[in-house]
Amino acid sequence: MGDITYNSRICLNKMVEDWQQYSKEELGTVAEYKQAMGRSHVDCPDVDEELNQFMNSRMHATEPVHRRKTVTIWLLAAASVAALVVFSVGLYRSLNPENKDLLLYSAIDNASDLSLDVDGDTYVLNGSNADDAQKDLGVVVKGDNMDFAHTSASAPQGMRTLTTPCGKIYQVRLPDGSKIRLNAGSVLRFPAVFAHGERRVYLKGEAFFDVKHDARHPFIVETDYFQTKVLGTKFDIKAYDKRNANVALVEGRIEVKNGKSPSRLLMPDEGVSLQANGKLKKQKVDSYLCSEWQNGTFYFDDATLSEIMQEIGRWYNVDVIVSNKRVMNERFHFVAERKENLVQAISNLNELGKANIIIHNNKVIIK
Repeated sequence: MGDITYNSRICLNKMVEDWQQYSKEELGTVAEYKQAMGRSHVDCPDVDEELNQFMNSRMHATEPVHRRKTVTIWLLAAASVAALVVFSVGLYRSLNPENKDLLLYSAIDNASDLSLDVDGDTYVLNGSNADDAQKDLGVVVKGDNMDFAHTSASAPQGMRTLTTPCGKIYQVRLPDGSKIRLNAGSVLRFPAVFAHGERRVYLKGEAFFDVKHDARHPFIVETDYFQTKVLGTKFDIKAYDKRNANVALVEGRIEVKNGKSPSRLLMPDEGVSLQANGKLKKQKVDSYLCSEWQNGTFYFDDATLSEIMQEIGRWYNVDVIVSNKRVMNERFHFVAERKENLVQAISNLNELGKANIIIHNNKVIIK
């Protein structure tokens, strides 16, 4: 009860600061509410009943019309505080019809399955099905490692589409021997056999590439936002969506381009990011960050809350709903282990003191 009272007191103090243009009488109303909420020895009231009585008593007061409208604004503000106290999203929305929440990340159905699509036929590679996949598809699956480098002649030819589930990282060895670490919720598309003088793959999501050198057959990674061309090197690509699409080079040289920008040649510790206008921006990067997610760590340095919550939503496969849009551009240095559960991860983030994040009905809500 102490924590609830403390949080309510902070909100009410902030409310008084924000509404100083109103009359002393109206500020007194909130002060009374603040005083009542501050009595930590009193049991938490029936919020619905108290609000109904509060509304009825104020709405029937004999005041001019313009004064009544002002009090109505105060009632909505008081209701939003009550919503915070009881952590009730439904109550918050019903009493704040003008509030428009933002769905920052949407959970994915069947996100616990590792699947492989071969020319339209989909195979689930989890559990005992891994043995069948090894025999029929020419892929060796051992835990979180998949080897496509020795595809048998009897295996189906054509394109493979590998989809990783939320909450897990996988390593893939391609037909040419190149190694790829796939982050959660990613899609990698590649042929059973590389041909036509090049090695071309498609990525949606995040992956770290360790490309086997072959000067005669350049390696090309296509995404929805840019194309990356290499001969032999190590680099990280993030391309879940256009909000945070980028490339970071660790070793070697790569060329990145799209239809809106000239080619960008990158050296180690350089990167390219997609801008809002669709153009590519070259910049210095810390390649150390590329290794952290592969080692099972959330590592964010000077990252916005929006970037952090997209990653958390994807990893734990939960809806992320934003009620307070103003805090989304706050920047954080945040480190956590991916093996921790969602409750612990959110608790660690809240301890930084910049945001109020709750979990309600398997949804993460930023207040």
